[in-house]
Amino acid sequence: MKQDIRLIAMDLDGTALNSKKELTGRTRDAIEQAVKRGIYVVVATGRTFSSLAPAVLELKELSCAITSNGAVINQIPDGQILHADYLSAEAVWKITKMAETEKVDTEVCTGGSAYIGQDYYDKVLAGKSDRDITYVKTTRHPVPDIYEFMRAHKDSIENINLNFDTLEEKLRWQKRLREYPEITPTSSFLYNVEVGGKNTSKAQALLHLMEQWQLSREQVMAFGDSENDLEMLNMAGTGVAMANAEETVQRAADLTAESNDRDGVAKVIEDLLKGSV
Repeated sequence: MKQDIRLIAMDLDGTALNSKKELTGRTRDAIEQAVKRGIYVVVATGRTFSSLAPAVLELKELSCAITSNGAVINQIPDGQILHADYLSAEAVWKITKMAETEKVDTEVCTGGSAYIGQDYYDKVLAGKSDRDITYVKTTRHPVPDIYEFMRAHKDSIENINLNFDTLEEKLRWQKRLREYPEITPTSSFLYNVEVGGKNTSKAQALLHLMEQWQLSREQVMAFGDSENDLEMLNMAGTGVAMANAEETVQRAADLTAESNDRDGVAKVIEDLLKGSV
């Protein structure tokens, strides 16, 4: 290999997983070959641990999973928490009050699972939002009052997901949230804002692992497609954007892989192992 890559981090949705939320055989094989060469491989996702695709949990080669946009590092496959960086209780109170006042469709991650207000859950299942119905139905747990649920779990909130009907609403909320230094707002799809703790990000979680494994940034390759991958791609020695990635992500990357529906992650790893990257 031309590069001394010792750690590969990959986002899941839109990156390692194809549009059908599948981890293809070619991608699994590439991961296995990388691990055989002594490379650590981790997934870095906005999903909670319980929302990880079964195919991901079955990958015994994975060193661990960075979940909830970096709030938690979980051991694979049992989910043991290796590191956690939750929102402060004060930040949870503040965001809860704001969301409740404007009746924002809200989801919250805690304890490795994702919860959703019953009204919003019914709205999604009725097809009145842009959300993937199957994904929400299989990964979200509806609760009667999401805002009361947030207050009850204020000390262990991994991530808060605010969902909007228009891009204008999203941008307005992003601007407001960036004024609060105790939180980190990001996004993984067009109409949402995901709120983490003051220093929470995939990049920070990755830095924690790099310190533990005594690795430098030059030894890291990271794959992503969305805003919540930007810091990770910028931090890594080699940042790889998918062909289907947002334009800002592609501009920030060192390399562009083929799309997630064309085994882009697998092809770059294969080239890396051949020494042609």
